Amino acid sequence: ICSFKVFHAEHDTVNLAFDTLPENMEAFMREAVEFCPDLVLDDEEAEIPHLVEMLKKSKMLQLWWD
Repeated sequence: ICSFKVFHAEHDTVNLAFDTLPENMEAFMREAVEFCPDLVLDDEEAEIPHLVEMLKKSKMLQLWWD
């Protein structure tokens, strides 16, 4: 279980700030990519670990749809 707040939302973006991070970060990020495919540019398998590290460091996630 994790806790986050939506701190910005528009018609094509949602920004989340996490109070607590998900226990299974990789599974969470895979679900986030399924919901928002624009999170990855090219290779999902290669980019998931990078996205997980970014979330761990920043405790923020920006979702967007082009």
